[in-house]
Amino acid sequence: MVGVGAAMLLMAVPNTAHPPAAGTVHGIILAPYPGANGLRVVVAATALARARHLCRLWRIDCMHGRRGAMGAPPDIVAFHVGIVVRDLHAVMDRYQRMFALEHWHIRDPQPGLPLRIAYGGRAGTGLAFELIEPVPGETSQWSEFLEQRGEGVQHIGFWTPDLLGALQAAVAEGGTLVFGPFEQRGHTVVQVAMPPGQLPRQLAYIDVGLGTVRFELIGPPADQGLRNWLQGDYDRIIPPAPW
Repeated sequence: MVGVGAAMLLMAVPNTAHPPAAGTVHGIILAPYPGANGLRVVVAATALARARHLCRLWRIDCMHGRRGAMGAPPDIVAFHVGIVVRDLHAVMDRYQRMFALEHWHIRDPQPGLPLRIAYGGRAGTGLAFELIEPVPGETSQWSEFLEQRGEGVQHIGFWTPDLLGALQAAVAEGGTLVFGPFEQRGHTVVQVAMPPGQLPRQLAYIDVGLGTVRFELIGPPADQGLRNWLQGDYDRIIPPAPW
């Protein structure tokens, strides 16, 4: 009987899923005579409840310790929301009339990028709006989003001064690299070599694996490329990069 009680105690204390029930069993087993059962039950249940609390705190501390050892991911700052639409001009007109988003800059489809894009905003919003109209008949992550889910927010754009570090942190936690001049190798992200004389495109999309919204991470010098495209509209539309 003593061996059975000891074994149950060793199994119950680390987990202690139900201290009152476990305490009842231990109180009955450990009582030297029947009259002491009630007191033994109370003492055993109280002790196991306390053990459960301490074990839970220990597990939380261990989890926090592991998180701390991994290190915090690089800083990210949201600066635009990417919305896939069927009719870019109709949405621009609606946003302009409803919310006075008067500054818009449009780019027609480019080789390798079958999209019509408009960046818009106004001073004080703290966030730019990127409207994306996929070219019919061309396959891309944006056309797939439109086909499968309809119009809506497809991604949120973030500045990050350490793009590779931010991608690595996201992939290490289960994210999937879906677009960009990088390669995902298991839980590691590496920069893809660019042709001679061509600067790397410092942006990439991460699928977090939950919901439908992806994260677009953008690092330097991609902000300069965006400035070159938007020219005088850049400062009117785009919140400044944090570097």
